[in-house]
Amino acid sequence: MTEETTIRDVKANRDVVMRDQINITYVLKMDGYRPPGDLKQLRADYLDHLRRTYRALDFKGIPQLETFSRELLLEDVYVPLVARPEMPAGETWERRLAGRRLDGDAIPEEAMEAMKAMGRGGAAPVHVEEALAEEERVVVIGDPGSGKTTLLKYLALRLAAEPDAPLPVLVPLNAYADALSRADVSLQQYLPRYFAGLAQGVCGLAPLFDSAIAQGQAVILLDGLDEVQRDRAHLVAKVEAFARDVAGRGNRVAVTSRVVGYRESPLAPREWALYTLLDFDREAIEQFATRWCVAFETGTLGDTPEAHAAAEAERRSLLQAIEANPGVARLAS
Repeated sequence: MTEETTIRDVKANRDVVMRDQINITYVLKMDGYRPPGDLKQLRADYLDHLRRTYRALDFKGIPQLETFSRELLLEDVYVPLVARPEMPAGETWERRLAGRRLDGDAIPEEAMEAMKAMGRGGAAPVHVEEALAEEERVVVIGDPGSGKTTLLKYLALRLAAEPDAPLPVLVPLNAYADALSRADVSLQQYLPRYFAGLAQGVCGLAPLFDSAIAQGQAVILLDGLDEVQRDRAHLVAKVEAFARDVAGRGNRVAVTSRVVGYRESPLAPREWALYTLLDFDREAIEQFATRWCVAFETGTLGDTPEAHAAAEAERRSLLQAIEANPGVARLAS
């Protein structure tokens, strides 16, 4: 494939894909983690756990889908998320919705001035994994439902699937905050403790994590800074100390947060690159509608001509509803 290859209708400035997916390791420009012999089986068991845990979508809280008897695979429906380096001016970002242009007019003047002071004024949107290739520490903020947690799960899943990848470690920050309320523990000490109670095969991960971090071959994904309500400043200090140490060795760290709440105790702006998830444009909406309808109908009827015909009919109906109703269009974005 060439640099001009279109991957799932997304123009990708790269030339390696796997199973119609972006090769995250290639994009990150990181060396893959090669454990010493005594940790190879532990790494294999851990990556198996990640693949089992993140491979399918979670329908909890969606009554229409909770009774769906088959799995919908995350990789089958995921559409790459796009973000741009910006600085929020208020409770949420002012954006152009439903496929209309995202340009300087969508950003308040004071925010544009702050962006220019940071050297980021007018920066083009990028995929989040591309941001991690350029920045060792990244904060990804977005509105509720914008895909922050799903993004981290996708990154962890892809890294777990690629044969020569850095080691992904995904942990919710509210779990770490709970641990901090009981004892003063560093984030690096906590990472293996989080996994210890989840499943067989993921106990005793400290040597694996310490080895990957020491070699600069880990991608640390920390989800939901905004979900921590108590002693947020203390948690932020812990995250910053950990990230400063591991980033200095060549590792990558990504933190997610809702826009609302992030400004209360933000991470140090001089040390973290701040990116905001953008709404789906029309092209991304069509990609998602296509992938979702095919995955759902083939999951129900099997990979049959009837399933694909039903998926196409459902896709057209969904897109027509979006075109006909501005409110639905905003929701789709």
